[in-house]
Amino acid sequence: MTLTSISNLAGLLAAQEKFSSAEAYGGEAVEGLRRVLGSDHPSTLNAISSMGFVFQVQGKLPEAERCYREALEALNRAGGAEHPNTLHLTDNLASLLEAQGKYGAAKLLFGQALAVRRRVDGDQSAATLASIDNFENLLRSLWDAARADGGKLEQGQAGASLGAFLVSLEKYSEAEAILAQTLPLLFSQSSTNSPAGFQAQANLALAIAGQGRFEEADAILLESTQWLIEHEELFELLEDYGSPTSAADVLQTRIDFYTAWDNAQPGQGRDSQAASWQLELDALKAE
Repeated sequence: MTLTSISNLAGLLAAQEKFSSAEAYGGEAVEGLRRVLGSDHPSTLNAISSMGFVFQVQGKLPEAERCYREALEALNRAGGAEHPNTLHLTDNLASLLEAQGKYGAAKLLFGQALAVRRRVDGDQSAATLASIDNFENLLRSLWDAARADGGKLEQGQAGASLGAFLVSLEKYSEAEAILAQTLPLLFSQSSTNSPAGFQAQANLALAIAGQGRFEEADAILLESTQWLIEHEELFELLEDYGSPTSAADVLQTRIDFYTAWDNAQPGQGRDSQAASWQLELDALKAE
């Protein structure tokens, strides 16, 4: 029997809950493949990942995490972040971290996998849609946990992240409700001078606009985006809140808002407002 076959047998035994035999065969396969093919060979990495599964089904989550992390680091080096095996193992590790309550690390990995799949496969592929579900479910778990046990900052962070993601999914009504709860929590941390609060406020405006209430959203969006433009140096603090990365991103948000308003209610001069902000964006990019 080849070493790869032994590794496959270990996975089968684990699925049959014959854990002692599964660990013995899995360990034999990993050690043999390391010796013969090297630690970074695809067959070795498959065996290490399979060993992680053997540990995971037994509830030995720290041991499974070590296996998954070793295999994932090597896959990133060898095949890159866009390789299907890398993405599959990224999701597995993220799910394992979530099961251990390591929500921050899980969020990072789910978010990385989703960004890659959107870039490579588009928003409507089966793999991307599965990643969207994974990420949304994790953000909901974070929100529920923060409301149950967290302080104001934790609740604000979790609500802002979930609300921003729901806006991106066009789930505007639910996003509005969550962000409306989140804003007082974020602003209470630093009076009215809260970068996270103004970013959540901008997302709230987009949630309101997405429901056709453009006039109500207009003042909210202008106030929040103006503050963000004037405090661009603070953008790096906003990565957990559905954030822009530059003043140009904020201006693009304004342009998209007025363009959508004009499309929904033409003939009211909103196209001129979009064009005005486009000129400002062009001038900023030319600097």
